[in-house]
Amino acid sequence: MGRIALAASLLALCIGCGGRVLEDTGSDGGLDATKPDATGDAMVDVTVKPDAPPPPTCSPKVDGCGPGTYCGNDGNGTFTCLPGCKGDPDCGGAACCAHQCADTTTDAKNCGACGSVCNVGSCCSSSCTDTETSLANCGGCGKTCAPSNVIAPLCKGGTCVHTGCTAGFGDCDGVFSNGCETDVTTDAKNCGVCGLNCPSGATCVNSTCVVSSLCGPNDVSFQGHCYYLDGSGGNCDAGFTRASEVLLAQIATMFQGKNYRHVVSQNCCIWTSDVLENYGMMSHCNSNGPFSSGEPAKGAVGCTAQQIHGNAQLTFCGN
Repeated sequence: MGRIALAASLLALCIGCGGRVLEDTGSDGGLDATKPDATGDAMVDVTVKPDAPPPPTCSPKVDGCGPGTYCGNDGNGTFTCLPGCKGDPDCGGAACCAHQCADTTTDAKNCGACGSVCNVGSCCSSSCTDTETSLANCGGCGKTCAPSNVIAPLCKGGTCVHTGCTAGFGDCDGVFSNGCETDVTTDAKNCGVCGLNCPSGATCVNSTCVVSSLCGPNDVSFQGHCYYLDGSGGNCDAGFTRASEVLLAQIATMFQGKNYRHVVSQNCCIWTSDVLENYGMMSHCNSNGPFSSGEPAKGAVGCTAQQIHGNAQLTFCGN
C-alpha cells in the first residue's frame, strides 16, 4: 500500500501510544520504529523517511558482478562490471590469468603458470619448448622425432632427420622422418644397398642375391651366383667357369656342410682361374664330405703357389 495510507492505518492503530512517533528506519518501505513525541502535543507524529540506498555491487572492495564478469576499473576511474573471469572456478578447468581464461599447458604467455611467458618457441605440456630442436616436439607440440633403425635422430629446423642408418637397414625412400625403413638384408629390390635389384627369381639372403633355382644342394649362393667345388680336373659344368681366389676367399666359410658336386678329388690344391693355387682342403682332402668348419683354407696341406693340374684336380667353379 502507499506510504500515506500505511501511515494513516498505523495512526489509527496507535491511538493511545503515549505520544510516540512511528518512523521508517529500514529500507523496506515500512514504518517499523517508534520514538518519543517530538512536539509534546500528545499526538502521534509520523515521520516517513526514504529507503537507504542499496549497497554497491562493484567497488574496490566489493565485487558483486554476475557470471562472466568481474569488477574492474573501466580506464576512466570508474569501477564497473567488465567481461572476464574472477578466478579459476570461472574457467572450467583452465586458469584465470589477468581476468582471461588461459590453458597454461599450451598458452605461450601463460606457460605452466599465469604470467610465465615463452620468449622462444612454443608452450608444450606446460613447458617452454624450442620446436626447432626438440626431439619430443619437432616442428610442433607433440610431434615426436623418433625415426627407426638410425644411428641418432636429430630435429633440425623443426624437421626430423637422422645421422645415418644402423647396420642392415637403409633409408631407401629418402624420407628422413620414418628413418631407415628398409631391411637391406632381405629386400630383393634393395639387396645389400638401396636400389640393388636381385635378378628375376632370386631372393635376398643376408644382403646377397640368391638364385636358389639354379644352385645345387652342394653349391654356395653368393651375390646372385652359384659356386661349387668338384674333383673335375679344371673342368666346370655347362654355364660355369673357374672362379678366382678372391671370390673363394670371400665365401670359403660358406662351404661348411657342403660336399663335392660330383666326384671326390685326387689332389686337394684348388684349381681356380688364377695361375697359382694357394687354397686347399684339410680334413676332407681327397675324401668325401660334408666339409668341416675352416675348409677350404689358404695354405692348407702345402697348397701355396702351386700349379698342379691333374685329371681329378679339386676345382673351384662359378656361374
